[in-house]
Amino acid sequence: MQAEFAQTESLVIWKGAMEGITRRDWEMARRSKHEVEERQRAVAKQRRKEGIVWAPKHFVEAEDGYWEWLHKGKPVPPSPLVVPPS
Repeated sequence: MQAEFAQTESLVIWKGAMEGITRRDWEMARRSKHEVEERQRAVAKQRRKEGIVWAPKHFVEAEDGYWEWLHKGKPVPPSPLVVPPS
């Protein structure tokens, strides 16, 4: 049984880039990353055009201009990215 993910989930959005990295297909990873970034720019442009103010659900902007994660629930342990040998 395969899990269903919302189209806004990072796993769905970045799938192509992640596949490119794990396959060591750097062109695929770059192309997919570029496509994601272009979609994000288009959405942001549309929001500005419609006067919609976007507020992140899980982050707040810190005084230094960086973003801080609003942690809820149990912490997730760090996991290294493992790329299979070619």
